[in-house]
Amino acid sequence: MILQKALVAVDFSASSYQLLRSVEEYKPLGLREVVLVHVIDIRQPGGGGTDYKDFDKKLLNREKENLEALGLKVKVIVSVGFPASEIVNIAQHENVSVILISSRGNNILTGIFLGNTTADVMRTSTVPVLIDKGWIRSESTYKTSSKNRFSKVLVPVDFSKCSDYTLDQLKDMRDVVEEVVLVSVIERCYDFKQLEQMKSDINDKLAEIKGEPGMSGIKTDIYIGAGAASENILRLADEKEVSMIMMGTRGIGLIKGLLFGSTAEAVAHRAKVPVLLIPGFK
Repeated sequence: MILQKALVAVDFSASSYQLLRSVEEYKPLGLREVVLVHVIDIRQPGGGGTDYKDFDKKLLNREKENLEALGLKVKVIVSVGFPASEIVNIAQHENVSVILISSRGNNILTGIFLGNTTADVMRTSTVPVLIDKGWIRSESTYKTSSKNRFSKVLVPVDFSKCSDYTLDQLKDMRDVVEEVVLVSVIERCYDFKQLEQMKSDINDKLAEIKGEPGMSGIKTDIYIGAGAASENILRLADEKEVSMIMMGTRGIGLIKGLLFGSTAEAVAHRAKVPVLLIPGFK
């Protein structure tokens, strides 16, 4: 199960408190342990001070009590360093199954956006990262974007090993996922005849996935698009009013470490709902 042990990154912003309030939703997926992590940015004035560390640990211990009341085993870690690298390193050391991290909120020009820490974590993590988009600005107030994050999940499918692995993880969640939208996007073709043939072939493959035993009990819709993959995914997520996007990244690059796909990055930055990113390896 993908959510047995979660690292929850906390920066004491409004969005990270909203993330803490949502942790209970992950219990039906097998969540049993939580590692609460706050990183004091060493680049900030006074970032290495022990006074900050002791105060921040007290704040996290309050949240620990709340989560323990839900029956979860909780560990608190306050470290000093570069936030993204500390979070990724702690996730590996603690052997967590997922990192839960919030977006920073809204930008008046671009809508939902990711802070630098969230963006760097999603690019470098070797474990799944769930980016919570729990806060959407509506005029002068904030509202929760999706009450049940797993009720209706959109899953992009490109038939790669990474995509197959993501589908395997989805099947493990079938007890809590009510609906799935499978989407495959054709980004290149030579002519309309080839396009129609590709659509037919993809439809057959998606129908085969829909009929697999692991998908039984989940209402599943199929969509085939053409053009830019990220644009199709984001538009469909809005049209279908999905509660989450779950998609694979591209795996490991030999030179630069994690090779993060451009589609996954665009979707993670611009989606209005939570995005669960699954690295294409264990």
